[in-house]
Amino acid sequence: MKQGTFASRPRKRRPKKGAKSPQDGRKIDAEVETIGGQGDGLVHLDGALYFAPDTVPGDRITARVGAARGGGHVLEDIVRHEDGPTRIRPFCGHAGACGGCVAQHMSDAAYRLWKVERIGEALTRRGLGDVEIEPLVTTPLGARRRLTLSAVRRGGKVSLGFNARRAHRVVDLEGCPLAAPALCALFAPLRDLFAALAREGLALDKAVQVLLTACDGGLDAVFRASCAPNLNMRQRLVDFAARFDLARVSWDNADGAGPEAIVVHREPYMTFAGTRVALPQGGFLQASAEGERAITAAIARRVGGAARIAELYCGMGSFTFALAQIAPVFAVEGFAPAVRALERAAGRAGLGGMIRAEVRDLDRAPLDARELKRFDTVVFDPPRAGAAAQAAALAHGAARTIVAVSCNPATFARDARILVDGGYALQSLTPIDQFAYSAHVELVAGFAKK
Repeated sequence: MKQGTFASRPRKRRPKKGAKSPQDGRKIDAEVETIGGQGDGLVHLDGALYFAPDTVPGDRITARVGAARGGGHVLEDIVRHEDGPTRIRPFCGHAGACGGCVAQHMSDAAYRLWKVERIGEALTRRGLGDVEIEPLVTTPLGARRRLTLSAVRRGGKVSLGFNARRAHRVVDLEGCPLAAPALCALFAPLRDLFAALAREGLALDKAVQVLLTACDGGLDAVFRASCAPNLNMRQRLVDFAARFDLARVSWDNADGAGPEAIVVHREPYMTFAGTRVALPQGGFLQASAEGERAITAAIARRVGGAARIAELYCGMGSFTFALAQIAPVFAVEGFAPAVRALERAAGRAGLGGMIRAEVRDLDRAPLDARELKRFDTVVFDPPRAGAAAQAAALAHGAARTIVAVSCNPATFARDARILVDGGYALQSLTPIDQFAYSAHVELVAGFAKK
C-alpha cells in the first residue's frame, strides 16, 4: 500500500463506547501501513484493523491491543523499533499527549498529502473523486487568534490547557506554539485566576472552560461554567481584566440565557474588508486572520461577475463585506447577535444599500427555490454538520454559481453530492489548513450550473 495515503475500508458497525474485546491486552508486532482520517497510523493484521496514534507509515512497532473503536482497536503502550521515512521530531514538547495536535510527527510533504487526501477520500466515497484539488494553503505558527482552554483541579493543583487525546484529562500547558503570543501570555495568569476562583467557591472537580479571542480591539474572554459567579468571583474577574488589559470578560453559566458581561473596558471588534464589526459574546470567528484571508480570496475568485449574492450561514460578516465589494449581498444567519452586529456595522459604513441581513435557522427553514430565484450566486458556510436541507433547496434553484465553505470534508461531500445530482458541476476545490496539525481541514469549492 502506498505510504501516506488512506486505507479504503468498508464501514463496520461501531461497538458500544468503551466496549472490550477478547483481544484487549494482547501484544502485537506490526508495521504501520498508512495514515487514517484522524491522524492515526493504520495496521491490518490477521483480518483486524488497528489504530496506532503518533505513528507514520513504515514505523515498526510493538504495542498492546486496547479498546475497540471505529471498526478496529486502538493500540496502546506503543514502542517503536524502527522509524518510517516520513517521521520528524515534533516542535512541541506536548505533542502526543495534548489532544490539540495529531500530526506534528509527520514530514511537511507527508502532512500536506494527508490533509489533501482527507478531502479526496470523502469525495471518492460520494462518487466525486475526479474533482481538481488545489495545493494546500497553510497558516503559520502563532496565528491562532481563538482558543478554548479547560481548567480542572486535581490533588490541590489547577491544570489549564487542552484535553488529552481521546480523554477528559487536561494537559497542563504554559502556552501553545500555534496560538497568538497575546493568548499564550495569559496561560499562567489564567491558571492563577482559576485557583483564586476556586477559593471563592468555583467547583473545579470537573473542567471549566474559557474561550479566548485576540480581537482587533483587544482580548475577549468568555468563561463557561455550570454555575453563576458569586460577588467575590466577579471581583476577581474585574481585577483580572484590569490587570491584563482585557477588553471584555463575560460569564456563561449554561442556563440558556447566553453570556453575561462582567466587565467591558472597550468594545472588542474585528475588521472585515475595512469594516469594523463588534464581536458578539461567544460569536463565531475564523480561527486565524490568515485562514480568513485565504478563504475570502478563494471565495472571491469564484464569484467574479456576480449580480446578486445570497450568503448563507454568514456569521458576523467574515466574508460579507468583501462580497459586498462585488455585488449586493443578502446575508442570512441563525445567531441573532451576529446579525445585529453585522447590520450595525453595515449601517455605520454606509453599506445599507449593499448588505441586507436576516435572522433565520437555515437547518429548519432553508431558503427555498422561490426565494433563491433572486440570486445568481450563493455562498454558504455551514457548521460541521453541513447543510443538507439547504443543499437540497439549492439543488432545485437556478443560481449560476454556488460556493461552499466547509470545515468537514464528510458533510461537504454529502452536500456536494446533493448539488451534483441536482444539475451542478463541482469545479476546483481549495483546501485551507486553518487548524494546523489537527485532523481538521477547511475547504472552499465552486459549483456551476450545467
